[in-house]
Amino acid sequence: SIYLGFRNNAAYDRWWEARKLWGQLVFDIRNLARASTGLIGDRVELRGLLMEAIAFCHFLRGLLRRVDATTEARAFIGEEVESAAKLANPPDAMVRRMGERAAALYKAGALDIMGYRILDER
Repeated sequence: SIYLGFRNNAAYDRWWEARKLWGQLVFDIRNLARASTGLIGDRVELRGLLMEAIAFCHFLRGLLRRVDATTEARAFIGEEVESAAKLANPPDAMVRRMGERAAALYKAGALDIMGYRILDER
């Protein structure tokens, strides 16, 4: 009974830690959305960035659960999902694409250096 109690507590601790991490991810995505809404004036670029953030969450869920999440991600990024799904780490591909989008906005002059830094931190 002691052994089973220990295993039960260890399993609950792992579940609780995962719940806290996923909650932190939701919090960080909301902060990204709030910051980018104030910093990016172009609604098309803003929508693209936020859709990539949502696709990131779906790809991460699929990677952690070892399931295919391309169907869910397709609803947010369209046919671009195929190129990301072919890679070994699709969530990382989404984060890189978001960084490239922010860098392109900075190079185009749509973001100043502080706005770029704020988005890059998130």
